[in-house]
Amino acid sequence: MKVYRNDQEDDLWCEYGSAYETIRAILNETYPPLERSEWSLDKAYVSWRGDNYTVSATFTRFDEEVKDVVMVGCNAEGSRRSEDINTVCGKPIRVEYDFWKKEYSPKVNEK
Repeated sequence: MKVYRNDQEDDLWCEYGSAYETIRAILNETYPPLERSEWSLDKAYVSWRGDNYTVSATFTRFDEEVKDVVMVGCNAEGSRRSEDINTVCGKPIRVEYDFWKKEYSPKVNEK
């Protein structure tokens, strides 16, 4: 499994361009960019099983509607034998940044 961080987005695009473009297209179609906030790659994982691969990526942005940072995950599955790519994105969840772990985690409900 290979991991790509935010600052390696160009590498991800170069190595898995078709899958990443498909993820970006469905992400922006399902959850369009907001006036002042676009989706930013958090990190992506690429795993291979024989001739098949999966690109799993998470994205964050500030959501003006809920006034919080949200994250959404997307997966693209492809194959060396076919140009078809199956892509799906989940639903956004509220997250918070953990400065010690240097990653986002689901936000604990505040009472």
